[in-house]
Amino acid sequence: MEAMSNSEFEGLLLQLGLGRSHAYDGPMEVVLKDNIESGVKRVVWAIGIDEQGNIGKVERAYFQAPSYKPKGIGRFTSYNFADAEDKNSVNITLEVDENATAVRFLPFTDNDFQTFRNRIDWLMFLTGTEAMYTEYPVKDGKVEINFAYHPGDREKNQIYYFFAATVDADGNIGWNENIVQKKYGYSKMYWEVPQIESADNALTFDGTGAATVTMKETVIIPDNEWDTPKAKTLFTVTFGANTKAVHYFKFANVKPNPDIEALLKELCDDKKNKLADKADYSLEASGTLPQNYLTTFYNAYTPDNLDEDYGAAGDCAAFVSEDNDGNFKIVAVYYAGGVKNEKTYNGSLVVK
Repeated sequence: MEAMSNSEFEGLLLQLGLGRSHAYDGPMEVVLKDNIESGVKRVVWAIGIDEQGNIGKVERAYFQAPSYKPKGIGRFTSYNFADAEDKNSVNITLEVDENATAVRFLPFTDNDFQTFRNRIDWLMFLTGTEAMYTEYPVKDGKVEINFAYHPGDREKNQIYYFFAATVDADGNIGWNENIVQKKYGYSKMYWEVPQIESADNALTFDGTGAATVTMKETVIIPDNEWDTPKAKTLFTVTFGANTKAVHYFKFANVKPNPDIEALLKELCDDKKNKLADKADYSLEASGTLPQNYLTTFYNAYTPDNLDEDYGAAGDCAAFVSEDNDGNFKIVAVYYAGGVKNEKTYNGSLVVK
């Protein structure tokens, strides 16, 4: 690509309107704050225009934005967070040493943090109408902040990054700190808006969604007696009345006569609203499960024919319907295996 001439560049600047026109009555001062990151080299362009509207020579000057060098001597001594009783806000208590007279608090949503993450130092330094932070005076060696969540935060699973910096008696700012990280370490860098658990969120299996499950097995018997037989199983699910979805769960290496309800509750911490997300596969209409590792089972023997002391009963799977009211019901359970003494390897599908 050919380089533009000066005149072409001048015309482009005017055409795009990239600059601002100022009547000249002596040296002027312009405050540059947008997209200015501390320590980064930038360039300023200027073009003189005479009374007849003729443009002059393009002038440019390079500058490096000043690096943020906090001089404040105030320090934080502790960081504490507590959900408000209604869980619509979080109470933050920041304790400081005797050198801090105020604290600047700057919260970011995840999207805003990605935009401003390299300019937080600079944003803490701004004052007046340009300030994005809130400044809290220190009282009794601490500041107490109630940060209220915004409408829709829970639905979006919103997270917040909280930054704070001390201000000393001379007005000097200290280093900004990610106060969540300072409290919890690098394992937790942001604050999650808590979900409010419904009183009826305990998982039960009294749903009314109907579904029928059928299977077709292909048993693979190893060449030697030491390897475990396995089966590739084709499952077909047919929806019945009041069924919104059917969820498939696979459990590996379970003991004989497993408590399927207990396994499902353990999987989702006994929370009804988390069960569907833990499924290995979900159907929203009648259909067949894909043939892959999720439908390949290592066989042992049918639990009814296996002693508890013998060991694991092999793999099993559960099909759980979800009705239109969001309630669940176990409609079928598949056990891989066969009958120990008869050396059969077919599994069994138990319809609930």
